[in-house]
Amino acid sequence: GEPLVLVQFRPAWAAQAYLRLAGLRHEVENWRHPFSASAGALPQLRGRDRIVPEEEILRDLAARFVDLDERAGLTAAQRAQAAGFESIVRNDLALALEWSRWAEDEHYRRVTRKRLLEVLPFPLNYGWTYYQRKVVLFRLQNHLQHLSDEAAAKRVARRAYAALAEQLGDKEWMFGSKGPSTLDCVVFGHLMDALREPIGAIVFRRHPNLVQF
Repeated sequence: GEPLVLVQFRPAWAAQAYLRLAGLRHEVENWRHPFSASAGALPQLRGRDRIVPEEEILRDLAARFVDLDERAGLTAAQRAQAAGFESIVRNDLALALEWSRWAEDEHYRRVTRKRLLEVLPFPLNYGWTYYQRKVVLFRLQNHLQHLSDEAAAKRVARRAYAALAEQLGDKEWMFGSKGPSTLDCVVFGHLMDALREPIGAIVFRRHPNLVQF
């Protein structure tokens, strides 16, 4: 059959990692827009008569094709532990990354805004970038009590990275040497973004095993 197609604006590192580690035939399409007019926000996984949104991609791949957790031999207890770590990455660390990407004025001007102005077509680039920053900062500052400022975001990130580094230790994968799990893909995906942003300094300074991972 036709290969799966991963449509992305920013690199969807976690989904790419899962597809490759699972050995699934796929293609990657890079779009110059952060959304599809017909199907919504990117990234998306397309193929086999369905469109899967970002938050469902890894679960969908595990259910329909290859379950990396099963292949790695994760026990029920390990699956529960992995779910906890995934929640930390997808929630606390994702929000800390947004603080790092959008809230630090100098980094925003020199890196985030510059990237988006170069990638997005004119005139969408100026309008969408300005609007997106306003939306992200309003949400972070007004709706998330435990991440209401940059200092709080960094505190949360330090605790989360310490927990992940301890879980990884000197192992090849998060749960040992049997093989990669979904958690490995989620952590890898986050680190590929975080190590390019100011928040990545926490990882570089304190957790060389995560950098090597």
